[in-house]
Amino acid sequence: MKATKIMAAMAAMFLTTVAMAQDARYELKSGAIKIEMTTQGLKMAGMQYFDDYGRKDAALVSADMPMGKIEIKTLQFGDTLYSINLTQKMGQKVLSPMKPVNYMSLTSEMAENYKIKEVGEETVAGKLCKKYTIEVTEAGQTVNGEVSVWKGIVLKSVMKQGMIEISNQTAIEVQENVPVEPSMFEIPAGINVMNMN
Repeated sequence: MKATKIMAAMAAMFLTTVAMAQDARYELKSGAIKIEMTTQGLKMAGMQYFDDYGRKDAALVSADMPMGKIEIKTLQFGDTLYSINLTQKMGQKVLSPMKPVNYMSLTSEMAENYKIKEVGEETVAGKLCKKYTIEVTEAGQTVNGEVSVWKGIVLKSVMKQGMIEISNQTAIEVQENVPVEPSMFEIPAGINVMNMN
């Protein structure tokens, strides 16, 4: 159960940088990005799918657990985050603690709120990215991170609390302008969603 909660939290953290949004967020119309994630020693594989220049965005992560493979789907509609355990057919609906960051039109207010600073460049999955530092404080807890962004898309994210790394997510393959099934951005039928607010 603890590992399931960790996976849900990591999927949610992954989507703090992606969301269903009013404005275009990416320079690409659509895409599929293969990612690898590690948190507290737990290795996960995942995919990010997006369409309509990032107005639609979803993430799927999976891991092999002692009790079998588990898969989590995460969607974000504005400030509302859905974390759906596809294996157990259960979901949680929560108010996202962090507003999505649009790196294509980064406002001074957003940069100030999350202490975002551009600190150089890095190549991830063969794409030359701008690298930023970011700091988020919620309920007295501060998380510091480094993100590498290409065409508005976060391809690498390393988040730490103090000296402890809590997540490390890296894109390993980017498919540009590929068709994505509309159902990818929907809550699957038969899922019991609990409102956690």
